[in-house]
Amino acid sequence: MWGDWSASKLTTIDISNPREPKIIDSDDLRGFGDGVCVDGDLLYASTGHHDRTVSTSPESARPAEDDPAYGTGHGLEVFSIEDPRKPKLLGGVKFPKHYYGQGYDMWSPVSGGDVVVCADTFNGVFLVDVKDPQSPKTVGHYPELVGGVAVVDDFVYAACPKAGLKVLSAPSLVKRVSRDRGTTIALPPVKETDERFRAYRPGGQVWGADFCGEYAVVAAGAGGVRVVKLWPEIREISHMPTEGFAVDVSVAGEHVYVSENTAGLSVWRLDESGDLSLVSRFEPERKQAVRQGRVYADGTRALIQSGQHFFVLDITDPANPTQIAEHKVSILYGDQMSQGTIDGRYACVWGHNTGIRWLDFAKEGEAINTGIDLSERYYFSAGVVPVGDQFLCPTRGGYRLVKALDTDLDDKPVYKFGGYFLGRPTVDEDLLILTTRLNSGVAIVDISNKEEPHLVKEFPTAGNPNTALVKDGALIIPDGHNGLLIYDDYREMW
Repeated sequence: MWGDWSASKLTTIDISNPREPKIIDSDDLRGFGDGVCVDGDLLYASTGHHDRTVSTSPESARPAEDDPAYGTGHGLEVFSIEDPRKPKLLGGVKFPKHYYGQGYDMWSPVSGGDVVVCADTFNGVFLVDVKDPQSPKTVGHYPELVGGVAVVDDFVYAACPKAGLKVLSAPSLVKRVSRDRGTTIALPPVKETDERFRAYRPGGQVWGADFCGEYAVVAAGAGGVRVVKLWPEIREISHMPTEGFAVDVSVAGEHVYVSENTAGLSVWRLDESGDLSLVSRFEPERKQAVRQGRVYADGTRALIQSGQHFFVLDITDPANPTQIAEHKVSILYGDQMSQGTIDGRYACVWGHNTGIRWLDFAKEGEAINTGIDLSERYYFSAGVVPVGDQFLCPTRGGYRLVKALDTDLDDKPVYKFGGYFLGRPTVDEDLLILTTRLNSGVAIVDISNKEEPHLVKEFPTAGNPNTALVKDGALIIPDGHNGLLIYDDYREMW
């Protein structure tokens, strides 16, 4: 059972076969869902902003306690799970709304016996008495920005992003509750039922891939970096463990740039035999995780995403990456930079709330950040890819086309191919391939006439597909825990 965020649902999933999970129930929550916890026959679900039941006031307003909009979604809801396949809502409590929109928007409960401890970000820590699950009530509050909590006898540990670890005294109110984690479910072996693709499964989650000549270089999460030959059959050539999770990879010449999350951006040399050797490592001053990195401008510039910032690096000397420009955004989840450039110089990056910013790699230093925006907002789950002298920007069931340094994305015509598919784009001549990690899907669109595209095929995957590649007529999809999928001669399949 889990709190489905923007859907505002408590979703119940049958995982008796872990390779084929099935949604069997979905219950409305008042606000956005997130963390849940179970204690005996009760389930506690934390909820957050954007109340689905009322028309809320502007974000700056705080409705009074007797207003139906009070809390604008923040609170705790209690469900009976005597029948775990059919949760039943018993009661709930509202918390006062305190939402700044600064990127902290998660909330979670932890059972402390008769009191549930709730972490509600800017609202702080709430202690909720649940002895009567049909009428829970708040009995304590600590007003500090909090990311999560842990409970022991008489104390609450609160992880506070701006104030550090706080130890809160709650004598006779809370106790440590041992969790019954049930019986471990054995993971059945993979049964390939789709003969259209071959799969390489390195053991870690496949986040991305790139090519260096005949070698595929794979970012395999906890599985490090893998160098693989995909033809005539799949054969792993080398494996290099990484300090952090390998979550993205980009290749320029003989150098491989790996985003290693908390270990920064590592630079490797790939020799002719397929072996990797470490050249250098770049870590941002703020020591925040590097979630994505791509190489541009003929291998002289790298763009990395770290925290809520994009940093431009001079990699003319791969042994000494140097930061030369940056751009700060709001709401940066990952994979929010253009896949390539226009005219070899113009790229772009975006935050979900701050729109698309143009970068110009023909400039030097901070001037690379042009200060020019293509839009005020953009989908975090979409992408931007060059098509000739234009960028293609997907929207639901279609796309827009823009020229370098345009500022009016939303005013451009939408060329529809039908449906509502939205994903990260790759262009292979007259075909557009879209992938969505959120919905585990792939769409192939004929764009031979860019103003009249049409959908060729839409299909699901068993993993979470990231940006696709095309190599020697094969469609290659990094599909998360489902591995790297290779669709040979994919144009002949549909």
